[in-house]
Amino acid sequence: MEYFYNNLSGVPTLAKIHVDVKGSEMTDKNIDSCSFDGSQLKIIFDNELSAGDKTLLDTIVDNSLDQPYITKSKIEILDEIFSSASTEGDPPTQQDRFISVLNSNPIFIVAIESAVESGQWAFARGLIQSDGTLTADDKTLMLGILPE
Repeated sequence: MEYFYNNLSGVPTLAKIHVDVKGSEMTDKNIDSCSFDGSQLKIIFDNELSAGDKTLLDTIVDNSLDQPYITKSKIEILDEIFSSASTEGDPPTQQDRFISVLNSNPIFIVAIESAVESGQWAFARGLIQSDGTLTADDKTLMLGILPE
């Protein structure tokens, strides 16, 4: 079934629509196709959506307008964190602290993986902010790399 959106107030972020549909409460989460030609968004599903699913899709489309979407993988994000971390100064260095946090708190990696899949970064950011091992500079660097 095809669903069309015209006269949008911004540019839809197609990858965000796909991820948000998969992570939603919709019963039909199988988008066959999603395209935007500059004026019309067209989303094709296997089947006709229920009224509730259509309402949810409308909200997902609205929330995707003019939104940046991060396409970095978990590995790319962690690599950016580690390659940005300083190895200068007395031990423990910034990089040493980052390694310590990841070793003592493996849920951080799970949170980043989950955030990459769902686009929800609040949990990963919260873990960084609540960590007692990281300095304020460490947290600033890490939070600057993670998407909002």
